[in-house]
Amino acid sequence: MRFDQSLPELVRILRAYEVDPSSDQVRVVRDATGRLYVVAVAPPGDGFVDALRARLGAYAASSPVVTGAVAERLLDDEMDWVTVVDVDGATVQVRLLDRRIVGADWLRRPEPGAKPPPPRVRIIEGGGWEIHRSRRAGSRPCRSRPPSPRR
Repeated sequence: MRFDQSLPELVRILRAYEVDPSSDQVRVVRDATGRLYVVAVAPPGDGFVDALRARLGAYAASSPVVTGAVAERLLDDEMDWVTVVDVDGATVQVRLLDRRIVGADWLRRPEPGAKPPPPRVRIIEGGGWEIHRSRRAGSRPCRSRPPSPRR
């Protein structure tokens, strides 16, 4: 199981238990470590948790189903968004609460017109500085001022 396969696999499991992932009563949460949870008013059915753990492997949270008062709070969270997942050639909408760390979404392409990262400034001992336009290791400075000579 790879990261990009985990969400479609979760949708397959939900559909096998006749749970609509786009329903107002269900949310999928991806936490900061990339693990998936299912938030629902009531548990989907017997064997659901075992199916999640078996088929998602490391991408299943330690407690992959959230119900009760915590679920009610998460179901009211306005930070969810509907995402489209390709599952076996079909397009499925999923209500997703994405709690990954900012910048960790390495599967998405940059948005059109996205700005490049801001330049970095490196201060050199002795009072000099360099400005780098790229964050690549070994990038050359585009402007610099050498350190002042020691007196």
